[in-house]
Amino acid sequence: MANSSPSVARNSGPPQGIERRGFPRYPCGREVALHSLSSPERLSHWALAVDVSRGGVCLLLSCPFHDSLFLSVEVPGRHGRVVHRLGARIVRERVGLDGNTYLGCAFEPLLSQEVLDSLLGC
Repeated sequence: MANSSPSVARNSGPPQGIERRGFPRYPCGREVALHSLSSPERLSHWALAVDVSRGGVCLLLSCPFHDSLFLSVEVPGRHGRVVHRLGARIVRERVGLDGNTYLGCAFEPLLSQEVLDSLLGC
């Protein structure tokens, strides 16, 4: 029987081929909290948002993240209060030469321009 569950593309090199992103990416550099939505343990990790667009985000983690396909990405504001809670799906996972894990995630739903500006500190 074929496996019908969604999968995450895993590789150890940079993305190859034609650029498929539909929105421009912007450098971000904000810390975010990740919460697994599809594992029973509801595991949490801290990550760095390397870059972000209305359609997705590249996250840098110091350890592998194999716990989930669906995430809640929480963006803390001043005094640690969550200012944005964003739904995301992991579409790519890559281990860098330094051993860190990079997750490519698609936002579900897309970010509004207002939320994107807030993430970027505009």
